[in-house]
Amino acid sequence: MRAKHDAASGYYTTIATKISLADKVRLTRIAKGFNMTLYELMQALLLGITRYHDKGSTTTYEGKCLLEAIENIVFALKDSFNPIALKNRQQQHVCSAILLLQRADSKRPQLMEIRTDSQGKTIESYNYDNMLADILNSIIPGSLQRLKDEAKRQGYFSITQTLHEIIMQRTEDIKADTISAEVREMFTEVRIPTGQQINDDILYSRKKNVGDYTTATHKQYYRADL
Repeated sequence: MRAKHDAASGYYTTIATKISLADKVRLTRIAKGFNMTLYELMQALLLGITRYHDKGSTTTYEGKCLLEAIENIVFALKDSFNPIALKNRQQQHVCSAILLLQRADSKRPQLMEIRTDSQGKTIESYNYDNMLADILNSIIPGSLQRLKDEAKRQGYFSITQTLHEIIMQRTEDIKADTISAEVREMFTEVRIPTGQQINDDILYSRKKNVGDYTTATHKQYYRADL
């Protein structure tokens, strides 16, 4: 067996990690969602990282998006707790929690954070900025600092307001561009049955030629371009 292993070592090597059975079930379920086996999912992730970071290699747009999602998680785990890792799993403890408080069915749930302070007291807070900062610092740490810098540059009073303004401005720009494009399309190359292209002069003439009389505003001849 040893000789066989040594002979095969020149062709391949094994990369493995230990996880709990419950986490393996989660990963298997994720792989099934992609119509893949767990082994195929692991190889696809490794291949995506290799293709993206290997100097001179290229990747597809889908591979880039997948890697960015993985990198966000990897970067967030630095100096943080990995719930899948078995090492030091028994040392985990809850330091804070964000709750959704449901009232009437017709109203949106309200947020509340419960945390333990340095003196061991349980504190309730409705501060959106603190909750948003905790979430961003856990999943996308870089975005939190970007929001803080943008809030300072724009003079906004909170990072929550800053995020709101960025989202609303972006969506409003897209909506405005869509409307302007639709308006331009409505008045581009529009011709009446005589072959005349619609413009201000034609619209003015047609508007005057109503009722029991006719007002000749222009005496010009047009050649129909069909």
